[in-house]
Amino acid sequence: MESGWGTSRFALQGNNLFGMRTYDEDVPGIEPKGATGFKVMRFDSLGHGVAAYMRNLNTHEAYTALRRARAVGRSAGSPPAGLDLAGLLTGYSEIPEKYGRILRGVIAAENLTRFDRVRLSDTR
Repeated sequence: MESGWGTSRFALQGNNLFGMRTYDEDVPGIEPKGATGFKVMRFDSLGHGVAAYMRNLNTHEAYTALRRARAVGRSAGSPPAGLDLAGLLTGYSEIPEKYGRILRGVIAAENLTRFDRVRLSDTR
């Protein structure tokens, strides 16, 4: 959603699908038009960008509720479900009151629940 399905300038030039920002002048980034004080992070590959987003979701305090809900589900034997967790991804959203609803709409419209059980593997 943040990258226009991978077509945004930040996705194409910076491998950043999630609009992750940096306020650190030393971190590589792309300056948004009309915005000051931050850059959108630039990654060497899409894999690096996704890994950074996963790290953010799994460590940043803004997503504590998401991690708790995921843990509760797992302890009950349920895999994480995108529709259930989407409303907990509002930590950085500029439209937090609408963001979860929009994400759930995209998940439903694109039948993304079929990927709920998919797991990434490290093939290094």
